[in-house]
Amino acid sequence: KEYDFEIDEFRRHCLLNGLDNIGLTLQHEDKIAEYEANIPSFLR
Repeated sequence: KEYDFEIDEFRRHCLLNGLDNIGLTLQHEDKIAEYEANIPSFLR
C-alpha cells in the first residue's frame, strides 16, 4: 500500500539524508571550528 502525506522540506531533507540533530550540527563542523579558533583566550 501507498500512503500520501505532507512533510516540510527541512524534515524531508533530514529523512532522505539520515540526519538527526547531531548530523545536522556536524554539517557545519568547519564553521564551528572557525568560531572556536577565534574565541578569545579568556573565554576558553
